[in-house]
Amino acid sequence: MNLFQKISCSNRRSTKEIGLFNQVTIELIPSEQGVKYRNLKVSVSEDVPGNVGFGAGVRNDLGLRLFGEMTYANLWGLNHAWVVNLSANHRWSNFRFIEFNAQTGYIWPWFTWGETTFRPNLSAERTQYLQFNAETFALTANFERMLLKSPKLTGNLTYTIEQIRQFDAVLTSENQQIRIGSITPQLRLDLRDHPLTPKRGFFASASFEYANSFLGSQTNPMPVNYGRFQSRNDLYFDFIPRVVWYTSFRGGWLKNFAHTYGTGNTFSIPLIKQFALGG
Repeated sequence: MNLFQKISCSNRRSTKEIGLFNQVTIELIPSEQGVKYRNLKVSVSEDVPGNVGFGAGVRNDLGLRLFGEMTYANLWGLNHAWVVNLSANHRWSNFRFIEFNAQTGYIWPWFTWGETTFRPNLSAERTQYLQFNAETFALTANFERMLLKSPKLTGNLTYTIEQIRQFDAVLTSENQQIRIGSITPQLRLDLRDHPLTPKRGFFASASFEYANSFLGSQTNPMPVNYGRFQSRNDLYFDFIPRVVWYTSFRGGWLKNFAHTYGTGNTFSIPLIKQFALGG
């Protein structure tokens, strides 16, 4: 393979990884400056910018499911994207209760400081938990940046403001409205051979969520102030042909900082943020 072929393959690969083009052609053509010169001609064909998908399915834990997605990439020719996700399901244990999740988000690459991606997101969710049910409306602003390319280390910083309604709780005192404002830095290390269908490698993530009144959390009737650390470590190993061994170790630490000095009053972390057996 000559130098031009190597450069051509590398450029085609890099151009396609942007996700905007379905075909890239690179060729050398004669130059008017003489036989010692060549012009490089690059031809691209833009991919379909908009996509709509939907479907239905059955899961043993979520029951009957309906889901759909709508995306539009390359807004204004700037590689910005808009995404809408919708899903709803009936669990077998409580078939009358309808769970749903609706999200709309915007993806702004190269937002600032070079390769930093900005993702604002608005979501509404209704979920059935073991001890209660909850409706959550959230506004999220996420900043993501590749810190190292080798090894592949990514950093995230997320701000979230949530309005939560807990209802049908086992303890009636847990039926309440809660507002939580939090900030969460996160690190992700990806050493897998493929991000979607890995056969070997290692993936790890660590995050720390901190909620406080100066971030938008409520102070009355119950102050919300806590710290929550979570860690995930996945190992993939294909020691047998067509068989992949997957092991995942996950853990967390949670501490409540909400209390009233001098009165002896203490307050619990919102139930929706507490760890529970079974996930």
